[in-house]
Amino acid sequence: MAGGMPLVDEGGNSSGKITATVVLTCVVAASGGLIFGYDIGISGGVTTMVPFLRKFFPSILEKSRDAKTNMYCMYDSQALTSFTSSLYIAGLAASLVASRITAKFGRKFTMVLGGCTFLLGGAVNGAAQNVAMLIIGRILLGFGVGFTNQATPVYLSEVAPPKWRGAFNTGFQFFIAIGVVIANSINYATKNQTWGWRLSLGLAIIPATIIILGILLIPDTPNSLVERGKMEEAKKTLENARGVNIDVKAEFAELIRATELANVAREEPFDAKKTLENACGDNTDVKPEFAELIQDAELENVAREEPVDAKKTLDNACGDNTDVKAEFAELIRDAELANVVSKEPFVTIFERCYRPHLVLAILIPLFQQITGINVIAFYAPVLFESVGFGSDSALIAAIILGVVNLGSILVSTFLVDRFGRRFLFLEGGVQMFIFQIAVAGVLAATTTGVSGTDHLSKGKAILVLILMCIYAAGFGWSWGPLSWLIPSEIFPLKIRPIGQSISVAVNFATTFLLSQTFLSMLCHFKFGVFFFYAGWIAIMTVFVALFVPETKGIPLDSMHVVWNQHWYWHKFVKEGET
Repeated sequence: MAGGMPLVDEGGNSSGKITATVVLTCVVAASGGLIFGYDIGISGGVTTMVPFLRKFFPSILEKSRDAKTNMYCMYDSQALTSFTSSLYIAGLAASLVASRITAKFGRKFTMVLGGCTFLLGGAVNGAAQNVAMLIIGRILLGFGVGFTNQATPVYLSEVAPPKWRGAFNTGFQFFIAIGVVIANSINYATKNQTWGWRLSLGLAIIPATIIILGILLIPDTPNSLVERGKMEEAKKTLENARGVNIDVKAEFAELIRATELANVAREEPFDAKKTLENACGDNTDVKPEFAELIQDAELENVAREEPVDAKKTLDNACGDNTDVKAEFAELIRDAELANVVSKEPFVTIFERCYRPHLVLAILIPLFQQITGINVIAFYAPVLFESVGFGSDSALIAAIILGVVNLGSILVSTFLVDRFGRRFLFLEGGVQMFIFQIAVAGVLAATTTGVSGTDHLSKGKAILVLILMCIYAAGFGWSWGPLSWLIPSEIFPLKIRPIGQSISVAVNFATTFLLSQTFLSMLCHFKFGVFFFYAGWIAIMTVFVALFVPETKGIPLDSMHVVWNQHWYWHKFVKEGET
C-alpha cells in the first residue's frame, strides 16, 4: 500500500515479497466472497426443485410440465425472478451505506457486519413458510453481501504488497467461485428431498459463520487504523506483518502507504511533523516505513477548520532535518491543497480531477454484469435444462461450469501481476465474444434451438456446455476478478470507501436489472440473448483498449502517474492532483 519513490524501481514496478502473515490475512479476508458465491449458486438450483416450486410457485411447476411449453419460456415468471433479484436491491442500498461504516468503524467491522446479516438472512430463508419470508430473507442476505462486497476488495488492496496486489485481490473472486461450486453441489445432493430446498437455503449460515469467525481473528488494515487515529495499533500491525526480513519490511511499508493521516485528527489540527517523529521514535527501521504509512495522508485533516499554506507548513515542519524533510515531502506529495480543507467524500468524488476514477468505477462493474456471467450462473440449471439437459444433468452441468470458472481464476492469480490487467481484460473479452457467438450459432443452426419446442440432442447440448465453459474460463481470468480489483486500487484514500461503494452499487443495480429480465429475455429472444451479450462484450473490449490504463505494480498512492500519462485522462487530472 505504501509508496514513495524508494519503493518503486526504475521500471515503475514496486518491490515486495510475501510473508505468511500477509498470505493468511488476505486468504481469511478474501473468504468474504464465499457468501456472495454461495447465494449465486444456490438460487438457480433451488428454483428448479419441485418441492420448492410446489410450495411457493405452483404455477411455474405446472408450466414446466406442460409439453407444449416453449423450452425457453418454461421458467419465465416475474415472481420467480423477484425472488432471485430482490437481494440485489438490498445489496445496492447496503453498499452505499457501507462507505460511511467502513470509513468510521473500519474494513474489518464492515465485513463482520456483513457476515452477521447474511447469517440471519440464511436462517430466515431456511425456515420460510411463505413468499414474504423468502423475500425478507433475501433482503437480509442482500445487506450482508452489500457490506462484504464493499469492504473486502478495499481490505485486500490495502493489505496486499503492490507487486502482488492483483494476485491477492483475485482471491475475492476465487472465493466467490468456490461458493458457487459448493452451492451447486449442495443443490445436486438435496434436489430430490422434500426438505432439500430448506437445507440448501439454510446452509447459508455456514459460510457466514466461517467469515465472521475468520475476520474476527485478523487485524484491520493499517490504513484504516491510522485513518481512525489508532496509531499504536497501526504500528504494531505493521511490525507483526512485516516479519524479520528487511526486504519484506520495505514491501510491507508499501502496503500502508495510502493510509496516511487522513482522519487521525478529525477533531482539531495537529503538528504533522511532531506526530511523525513521535510515532517513529528511535527505531530507524520503523521510521521510513511509518513515514510511508502517512505519506498520502497529506494534510487532509491537519486543518479541517481553515485553509493553510502547504508550502509554509512543509518548511516549518521540516526545519533543518533533511531526513524528516524527505519523508514529510512524501507525506504531503499527493495531499494537494484539495485535502487541506476536508470535503465530504461524496462531493469530492464528483470533482473534475476524479472523473477518470469515477467513470471506471461505474463502467467496469456495469460491463462485468453485461457479459451475462452472473445471470448465467444464477440460472445455470434453468438454462441448461432449457437447452436440452434433464434436471439432474442440468445441475451437473452447472457444477462443471462453476469448476471451470474456479480454475480460470487460479490462472488469473498467476498471470495478473505478470502480464497486467489490460492484457487479461482484452484477451478475456475476445474469448468471451467468440464463444457467446458460438453458443448462439449452435442454437440458431438447429430447428430445436430456433423454435424452442423441443430439447436439443444430447450431442448438441454437450457442445453448448463445452462452449459455455470456454466462455466462463475467459470471464474467470479477466472480467471476473479484475472488476473487483480495478475500482479498489484506483482511488486515493480519502475517497476510496465511497468509490468502492459506488462501484459495488452499480454492480448490484446492473445485476438486479439483468436477473429481473433474463428469463423474460430468454423467452422472447431465445438464442438471440447470447448475441445480445456478445455485442456488449465487443463494446467493453474496445473501451478497455482505449480508456483503461495499466495499474500493475503501481503503489496505491502513486496511481496519479497512471492518469497523468494516459492519452485521454491526463486532460482531467492535470487540473488537480489525484
